[in-house]
Amino acid sequence: MLENRHFFVELGGKKSRWRRLRNGLPQGSVLAPLLFNIYTNDQPKSVDTRRFISADDLGMGAQATDFKTVEDRLSNALAELTPYYEENHLRAKCSPSKTQLYACPVWERAAHAKKLDPALNASCRIITGCLKSTPTDRLYILAGIAPPEIRRNAASKKERQQQSTDQRHPLFGHVPKAALNPGEVS
Repeated sequence: MLENRHFFVELGGKKSRWRRLRNGLPQGSVLAPLLFNIYTNDQPKSVDTRRFISADDLGMGAQATDFKTVEDRLSNALAELTPYYEENHLRAKCSPSKTQLYACPVWERAAHAKKLDPALNASCRIITGCLKSTPTDRLYILAGIAPPEIRRNAASKKERQQQSTDQRHPLFGHVPKAALNPGEVS
């Protein structure tokens, strides 16, 4: 662990004032992931989620037939982790962008996913320069891109395909509990 290091930020030829870095390890240090794993080895594990640890990152995933259940499972898992993080002086940095990859099949069928379509349509109107009188189905043809529903469907199929065939996929070989026969264990 390095202590009392100093740094500054340079942006556009201008330098900030020097700041003191109170603790931590240098970015890319081989020691950081090892210490992270030792320090966090006793984290609580939720029964309804799967955990994926890579270097010093913890990811969680959940599967269900509806988005509400997935959201509840992940929220409960985070609620279980919060006291642990507070007791161990850890700060979680949640990254919503990382959740999109594995939520993809759920988003395909989610009722609220279509609420994004008006914003996507407005963006497509800006890209093409079309007025509001242009029918929505024509916007995407003029822009040369597939409509949101088709893109969601394609992304879902691709994700399901990778999950079932790519051994590097975090959910490879995992069968959702809803798909199991009674008496089977995942």
